[in-house]
Amino acid sequence: MARYPEVSTFIMVDLSNEESRTIYNEMQLWSGALINELDTRDSEVDAAPATTVLAVTTVTSIGAPIAGNIAFSTGESKFKGYDGTNWQDLH
Repeated sequence: MARYPEVSTFIMVDLSNEESRTIYNEMQLWSGALINELDTRDSEVDAAPATTVLAVTTVTSIGAPIAGNIAFSTGESKFKGYDGTNWQDLH
Protein backbone atom coordinates (compact mmCIF):
# COMPACT_ATOMS: atom_id res chain seq x y z
CA MET A 1 0.00 0.00 0.00
CA ALA A 2 1.21 3.51 -0.75
CA ARG A 3 2.52 5.77 1.98
CA TYR A 4 0.88 9.18 1.72
CA PRO A 5 2.46 12.28 3.28
CA GLU A 6 0.99 13.78 6.40
CA VAL A 7 0.79 17.43 7.37
CA SER A 8 3.80 18.22 9.48
CA THR A 9 4.49 21.11 11.81
CA PHE A 10 5.99 23.95 9.84
CA ILE A 11 8.97 25.66 11.45
CA MET A 12 8.17 28.98 9.79
CA VAL A 13 4.51 29.02 10.85
CA ASP A 14 3.63 30.81 14.06
CA LEU A 15 1.13 28.57 15.87
CA SER A 16 0.96 30.86 18.87
CA ASN A 17 -2.21 32.64 17.75
CA GLU A 18 -5.65 31.04 17.69
CA GLU A 19 -6.35 31.57 13.99
CA SER A 20 -3.11 29.84 12.92
CA ARG A 21 -3.80 26.89 15.23
CA THR A 22 -7.35 26.59 13.91
CA ILE A 23 -6.19 26.59 10.29
CA TYR A 24 -3.43 24.09 11.06
CA ASN A 25 -5.85 21.77 12.90
CA GLU A 26 -8.32 21.94 10.00
CA MET A 27 -5.52 21.05 7.58
CA GLN A 28 -4.57 18.07 9.74
CA LEU A 29 -8.18 16.84 9.90
CA TRP A 30 -8.64 17.28 6.15
CA SER A 31 -5.37 15.54 5.29
CA GLY A 32 -6.18 12.68 7.66
CA ALA A 33 -9.55 12.19 5.97
CA LEU A 34 -7.93 12.33 2.54
CA ILE A 35 -5.28 9.77 3.51
CA ASN A 36 -8.01 7.49 4.88
CA GLU A 37 -9.99 7.84 1.64
CA LEU A 38 -6.91 7.07 -0.48
CA ASP A 39 -6.01 4.05 1.68
CA THR A 40 -9.58 2.74 1.32
CA ARG A 41 -9.45 3.18 -2.46
CA ASP A 42 -6.04 1.46 -2.61
CA SER A 43 -7.43 -1.50 -0.67
CA GLU A 44 -10.42 -1.78 -3.02
CA VAL A 45 -8.18 -1.63 -6.10
CA ASP A 46 -5.75 -4.17 -4.64
CA ALA A 47 -8.63 -6.56 -3.88
CA ALA A 48 -10.16 -6.32 -7.37
CA PRO A 49 -9.31 -9.02 -9.91
CA ALA A 50 -6.76 -8.00 -12.53
CA THR A 51 -8.99 -9.05 -15.39
CA THR A 52 -12.26 -10.73 -16.18
CA VAL A 53 -12.17 -13.93 -18.21
CA LEU A 54 -15.14 -14.04 -20.54
CA ALA A 55 -16.80 -17.37 -21.44
CA VAL A 56 -18.17 -17.29 -24.99
CA THR A 57 -19.06 -19.77 -27.70
CA THR A 58 -16.71 -18.01 -30.13
CA VAL A 59 -14.40 -15.06 -29.49
CA THR A 60 -15.80 -13.32 -32.57
CA SER A 61 -19.00 -12.74 -30.58
CA ILE A 62 -17.11 -10.20 -28.44
CA GLY A 63 -18.07 -6.93 -30.09
CA ALA A 64 -15.17 -4.58 -29.36
CA PRO A 65 -12.27 -6.41 -27.74
CA ILE A 66 -9.28 -4.49 -26.43
CA ALA A 67 -5.69 -5.62 -26.16
CA GLY A 68 -5.28 -7.79 -23.08
CA ASN A 69 -8.78 -9.28 -23.09
CA ILE A 70 -8.90 -12.97 -22.21
CA ALA A 71 -11.76 -15.29 -23.14
CA PHE A 72 -12.55 -18.97 -22.91
CA SER A 73 -13.99 -20.22 -26.19
CA THR A 74 -16.44 -22.96 -25.25
CA GLY A 75 -16.74 -23.90 -28.93
CA GLU A 76 -13.00 -24.67 -29.12
CA SER A 77 -12.41 -25.43 -25.41
CA LYS A 78 -9.46 -23.02 -25.47
CA PHE A 79 -8.38 -19.90 -23.65
CA LYS A 80 -7.64 -17.04 -26.03
CA GLY A 81 -6.02 -13.65 -25.61
CA TYR A 82 -6.56 -10.56 -27.74
CA ASP A 83 -3.32 -8.84 -28.82
CA GLY A 84 -4.96 -5.71 -30.16
CA THR A 85 -5.39 -7.14 -33.65
CA ASN A 86 -6.15 -10.86 -33.42
CA TRP A 87 -7.22 -13.49 -30.94
CA GLN A 88 -4.33 -15.82 -30.07
CA ASP A 89 -4.47 -19.25 -28.43
CA LEU A 90 -3.01 -19.21 -24.93
CA HIS A 91 -0.94 -22.32 -24.38
